[in-house]
Amino acid sequence: MWLTINSLSKWSWILELNHPIDFPDPVDTIKFRIEQEGLKQKDLVEILGGSKSRVSELLNRKRGLTLEMIRKLHDRLKIPFENLIGENTIADT
Repeated sequence: MWLTINSLSKWSWILELNHPIDFPDPVDTIKFRIEQEGLKQKDLVEILGGSKSRVSELLNRKRGLTLEMIRKLHDRLKIPFENLIGENTIADT
């Protein structure tokens, strides 16, 4: 029996139930989006406000995202809210 793309798509929900896909880490999502847009860390400073050191702490997982940062990242970089909210938003210390 041959499986076609159409027959696989009909059963894809079973794969999702058995192997749920987690949302990516918020910091990795931000880094990916910055790279996609050809932006630099200084551009993120302009988007989020604050200092270069604060953005550096965020990207190195030493500082968590605030609600205001999440809103700005969503509005300016079009990152979905669900990708910015997660367990890994704040680094382990």
